Amino acid sequence: MKKKVRYEMILLGCIGFCLYLVYDLNQSYLHQKWLQPCFLLGSSCVCISWIGMTIIGDKHVYSMFIQAVFLILAIVFAVLLVYTLFFAIPFKDTYVDESFKYVCRVGVYALCRHPGVLFLFGFTLFMSLALGSSLLLKGCFVFNVCNIIYVLLQDKYFFPKCFDDYQDYKTKIPFLIPSRKSYYECVNSIGDLHKK
Repeated sequence: MKKKVRYEMILLGCIGFCLYLVYDLNQSYLHQKWLQPCFLLGSSCVCISWIGMTIIGDKHVYSMFIQAVFLILAIVFAVLLVYTLFFAIPFKDTYVDESFKYVCRVGVYALCRHPGVLFLFGFTLFMSLALGSSLLLKGCFVFNVCNIIYVLLQDKYFFPKCFDDYQDYKTKIPFLIPSRKSYYECVNSIGDLHKK
């Protein structure tokens, strides 16, 4: 029974990524107000899934020092992920009003086109290692595969439809792996949310 619950938790996270896809499909093509909460619902599914796996997963104890290092790294990546999704771009314009028609090209969005992928990977990996949980490591793998598929679809089908300047953005900013130039652009433009 416990094994079944484990897989149900991972499945719940996958449902969360499906809700993200519904949200982007709505933003790009459908434009239905009742589908706008799908992003927050998807995020809730992913968070509940991760918390559930944390509670029911097995835990192997490392030394306190190693656990602390992994935990600190997980917290850093969690903060970066939350900042990227909810604060690096105007929340109301992006997730509520659909009025954000131009790509943000500053801060973390100058680093690469999908910085949330990097930060989700860092958070899930280091939290799994901090807790010594094989279930969380499985969840980390599944979530990040789902996330890469998700951003590939965003990059090809959804964002070019949502943002007027996305094709130009694609020619100037790396997809996932930051370059030296994009790193310096990120560092030099942090906090400047008014440039496009």
